[in-house]
Amino acid sequence: MTQTRAKPWGDRTDYCQADIEYWSERQKTYVPTPKVVLVKRAVYQSSIIQRDLPWLWQVDKRETSIDINDWEMNTVPMQYCGAGLRRGEYWSGNFLDWCSCYGLTSWYAGHSHSSVTTVETNNVLKKITKANLKRLGTEFYEQKFIDLNCTKYNLIYAIQQIDWSAYDTIRIGSDSYSTIYDAVKNQLHNCKLIIYKPSLQFKNKLESDGWTFIENPKGVDYFTK
Repeated sequence: MTQTRAKPWGDRTDYCQADIEYWSERQKTYVPTPKVVLVKRAVYQSSIIQRDLPWLWQVDKRETSIDINDWEMNTVPMQYCGAGLRRGEYWSGNFLDWCSCYGLTSWYAGHSHSSVTTVETNNVLKKITKANLKRLGTEFYEQKFIDLNCTKYNLIYAIQQIDWSAYDTIRIGSDSYSTIYDAVKNQLHNCKLIIYKPSLQFKNKLESDGWTFIENPKGVDYFTK
């Protein structure tokens, strides 16, 4: 008799012949249900675990079986997600965080801004981002959210739902930074623009548009205008 049925297509040494035949037939027609796998992980900065922070919910990309390649989501590694905003001096009033590294960059920005508005464009990401921010604690600044639904391929309508001119600092944490900038650049005046490792082509574009690139010793490089 079998001792366990937890791994039907793993080691069958403990299975009786009937079970082996059953699972052999089952495997021929089995279609796994696509799923998003969420996991809590520790926060690291510069390869050092931040023991003063709670473990945060994240999407486990290794185990997730649905195609998330078209999701408009954060692409900045967590260890480079802007901790300098926490350590640095007070910047300005209103911060807009587009794709927030599961809420962590918004929380960091709350240490140097009076108001942070977080934008996530997928229901799963919205849910875990709000859960993470609740765990981190946002009582020392005003935390806001803008609820949008879009993918990286149909951004333009979603982008137009935001008044970008209302923010003093804007962080774009997705690979769509160039598309977003082109769509909203006429609204950006006297603000800072944070983008992780922008391409040389994009840097040249911003410089030609009158922006100055600032290499910040606190670890948060940005453009200013």
